[in-house]
Amino acid sequence: MRIVIKNPWTTAGSSYDVQRADMWSIDCKHICDLVTTGYPDYVQRFAALSLANFSERQVTFPIQKTAVSAYMRGNSPVNMPGYDEPLENTRITFVLNAGSVYTIGDAATVNQAGSVYNLLYLWRQLVRQGRDEINGFDFQTGQLATTTIIPDYRCDIDIALISDYDTAIAEDDGVSHASAYTYYRLKNAWIAGLQLDNLDQDSSKPVSVTADIPAEDVIPL
Repeated sequence: MRIVIKNPWTTAGSSYDVQRADMWSIDCKHICDLVTTGYPDYVQRFAALSLANFSERQVTFPIQKTAVSAYMRGNSPVNMPGYDEPLENTRITFVLNAGSVYTIGDAATVNQAGSVYNLLYLWRQLVRQGRDEINGFDFQTGQLATTTIIPDYRCDIDIALISDYDTAIAEDDGVSHASAYTYYRLKNAWIAGLQLDNLDQDSSKPVSVTADIPAEDVIPL
């Protein structure tokens, strides 16, 4: 997408390529790896998804701020940069995938909760490790989940911004096209809050899951 510059006398094109707000994806692989390290019983559960990306809908980034401190220059106060302020939470909204029912061998039939909520719930359990269990319910077996204590509950989350134009790549049999990507990383992220969307019998819109995720920094790669 290109900006078209207009004025009362003429119209001209621009070489300034802008990023569309609807062309992006989130790589959740590091979250999956972290959760399956803490809950080894879920390795097969999340590996079966064969997905690094879930159906994300919206990301709200925090403002990166440096505190303003007043200093005296003679008799006049002057604003100068002070300490860096901690980032507020990044808010990520996912589409909740429907649960499923499956049978283990010839034995039990298990109701499986939506994978997105399941993953985020277990991640929050890891963040709380060392505290009393909120519930400890195992989505697969209906029993209390067993947790392996892990040294860190944080991970990096990469957000890929996708260009809406193709970059030509020459190959032996002709020319192929590949979209350009730029990445922004939530450094040392962890989950602080989790909320299911409201349910409404009068609406057929998808149900969403919103996660509040603190991070140390948002780094362009």
